[in-house]
Amino acid sequence: MKSTRISRTTLNRTLAIIGVAVIFLQILYIAETRAQVAIVLAGLLLNQMGTWGLASRLLPDRRIFMLLRAEVDHFLNLVRRLHVSAVEKASEHVESTRGEMHESVDRMVGIAATGEAGRW
Repeated sequence: MKSTRISRTTLNRTLAIIGVAVIFLQILYIAETRAQVAIVLAGLLLNQMGTWGLASRLLPDRRIFMLLRAEVDHFLNLVRRLHVSAVEKASEHVESTRGEMHESVDRMVGIAATGEAGRW
């Protein structure tokens, strides 16, 4: 089932496109100089809001299981550490990181199994 909520990316892209459209439409239809400047500034503001992703701050955070997300972030840091260890050919660090990764996966499973324990 597809969610009917608007995504952050869609909102940001839409604002950027609307900003550009406002700028182009004012060039075509508005003759007064002061109005043109005001409309161009409004269009630029909309465009930059979309480009910088500021609109996504208006939407609530969709993350529900914050504890699970924190553990996933920790796991991603372990993956980065594993990569560095592999590049440096430090096999003892690779093995210790591997053990930490297994522990992290076990914690993720535990958090997911409890369900409500990870809710924010």
